[in-house]
Amino acid sequence: MLLSQISSLDANGAAVLRDILNISQFARLAEFREDGTDYVKTELKERSAPGFRAKNGSYTPENDNPTPELEGLKFLGKEAILDQSYKIDAEKGLLNLDVYKQRLLKRRAFALGRGLDVQTFAGGGTGNDILGFAGILDGTNVGNFGDTMVLNGLDLDLTAEANWNSFMELLDEAIEDVPQANIIAVNGKLKAKINSMGRKFHSVAETKDAFGEHVMTYNGIPIVRLNDGAIPNDERNNADTADTTTSLYVMRMEEIDGVCLSSNSGLRYTPFPELEASVTEKARMEIYYNITIEAPDAIRRVEHLKIV
Repeated sequence: MLLSQISSLDANGAAVLRDILNISQFARLAEFREDGTDYVKTELKERSAPGFRAKNGSYTPENDNPTPELEGLKFLGKEAILDQSYKIDAEKGLLNLDVYKQRLLKRRAFALGRGLDVQTFAGGGTGNDILGFAGILDGTNVGNFGDTMVLNGLDLDLTAEANWNSFMELLDEAIEDVPQANIIAVNGKLKAKINSMGRKFHSVAETKDAFGEHVMTYNGIPIVRLNDGAIPNDERNNADTADTTTSLYVMRMEEIDGVCLSSNSGLRYTPFPELEASVTEKARMEIYYNITIEAPDAIRRVEHLKIV
C-alpha cells in the first residue's frame, strides 16, 4: 500500500503528508507494508522449482525454507518547536500564529520528505539509523546474492555520448533481472542524462502517478528523482582511485515478493498542544519503518557510473 493508505491522519496530519509527498517523489510511489515494531523477515533464498510426482505419490517437500530473522523498525522524524514568546506576539497582534505554525510545519515536512529519501538510500545503519539500500547492496550484506544483485558499470563515462549505448544495455540488463520492475531510482544528474539519452533513442516518455503528478518513464518504468544526498555523485570508483561515480537502483516495489518499506505507522503526526505551564510547544511528525527485501530478483544496483 502507499504511504497515504497506511497512514491514519486528521486534517492537519493530512496537510503534513501532502507536503511530504510534494517534496519526495519516492514517498509517493514507494510500497509500504504493515509490520510490527519487531517483525520477522526471512533470509533471501532462491525460489525452488516445481517438480513432478509419481501416480498416487506426493511432491517432494520444500528443502530450502528460509530462516526467519528478527528485524526492528527505525524511527525517522522531525519536530517543530514553538517558544511561548510567539504566543505573546500573537496576543499583541505582532504575529499571525496560525500562519506561522503552518509555515513551520511545512518546512519540517519538507525536511522529513527529503530525509526519507536520503536515509532509505544512504543510511549508514549505525546506532539508531537505518541501513539504506547502498549499504545493503554493497556486495556483502545480502548473503549469497551480494554479487548478483549489484551490476558493475566499470566507471562508464556518461559524459561521453559514445558510451550511451553501453549504458542503456546495462540498464536494460538490470531491468531484465528484475521482473515487473516499477521504479528506477536515480539522482538529479543521472535523470537529466537519461532524459538526454531517451530523446535521442526515443525510450523515455511521461505519465502521471496516482496523485496526478508528472513522472518520466524509461520503457514504461517510472524514473524517480531522489532528493539530493540520497545517491551522491562521489561514490568510490571501480578502480578505487577516486570518489567520482554514482549508482542507480532498479526495483520491484511489492509487499509479498518484492521490495517494500515495513511500517506500523505510515506517517504519524502529533500536533502542537496548547501552551500552559510549559516553555515551548512541540509538534512531531514521524515515520516508523525499515527496508524489507523479499526476493533476490526484487532489486538491482548499477554502480560505478561517471556522470560529472
